[in-house]
Amino acid sequence: LVMMLLGCDSEPMGPDEVYLSFVARSADGMSFDDELAYWSEDKVSQLEERLESIMKRSGRTRDEAIGLYMEISKRTAECTALELLSKEVVRNTASVVFEATDACGETTDSTHNVQLVLEGEWKLNEVEIVIQ
Repeated sequence: LVMMLLGCDSEPMGPDEVYLSFVARSADGMSFDDELAYWSEDKVSQLEERLESIMKRSGRTRDEAIGLYMEISKRTAECTALELLSKEVVRNTASVVFEATDACGETTDSTHNVQLVLEGEWKLNEVEIVIQ
């Protein structure tokens, strides 16, 4: 029985499931460190550079810049209802496209074009939101 249980590792999330999980956790107000776990190594570096830029331009502390970033991320995710339009996986990269409907009625609908890379598990590498 133990061998059967140990052998039943859950399947890793697919690229579309990773993005759906990311948006759901963003809406719930996940921590900055938890969010970083969703992003690829390259994207984490870009995000750190963006935070530095915000801090320099605005005079905010790192914690204040992170708070601003996380509030925007949460607010956006709270009103987003997603429907998968397409998914393409080629070796260690994936591209998924979601139709996003604004559930709060505050903005227009959009399309989320999401690029992911396989770094042990699927990691978000780029998210482009196209307003319709």
